[in-house]
Amino acid sequence: STVALAAIVSNVVILSAEIPSGIIADRWSRKKLLVIAGFVDIVFLLISLSANSVPVYILALAFGGFYIALNSGLVDTIVYDTLLEETGSRAGFEKHLGVLHALRSAGLVLGSLLGGLVGQYVSLRSTYLWTLPGSIIFIFALTFLREPTVHIAEDRTEFLHQFKETLVYVFAKGYARWIVISMLCLGVLSTFVLELDQL
Repeated sequence: STVALAAIVSNVVILSAEIPSGIIADRWSRKKLLVIAGFVDIVFLLISLSANSVPVYILALAFGGFYIALNSGLVDTIVYDTLLEETGSRAGFEKHLGVLHALRSAGLVLGSLLGGLVGQYVSLRSTYLWTLPGSIIFIFALTFLREPTVHIAEDRTEFLHQFKETLVYVFAKGYARWIVISMLCLGVLSTFVLELDQL
């Protein structure tokens, strides 16, 4: 029941933060939102490192979900906007996105293998500590990123108006509503499986 509750909390946070974070990224700065996501990840790691009870563990997963929501899709859109700004066309986006996802997947596999070794030969809890340098390097590397500005519109509606319009679109359209519900259910199930796998 603890794993199920943790999975639900994590995925509710992700789905709740996805829309507002996307709007903020478009209106403010994707680079700055990625930096904030990096700091949220550090908070997640520190809480996870010190977690000694179920409520603290669930709080850590809520921060982990918030990190995922803040980070979701930002790098992809930066690649798209950079390509559009540099070449004036989206041609080749799929190729660049494929390279990006291949690198991400390689990093995920490598990180999982290293995490498994650290967990087996040092301690399971120390895997959070060993992850901290990567999160700090992530934030530092972002300072060198030149964010494209092609997505910034001159005339913008107010944030609350845009937020309400987005919610109306998502929940007024039947298919969009079912996509959100499906994402929540699939997210809970996949998180549940991942949490059991970690045990």
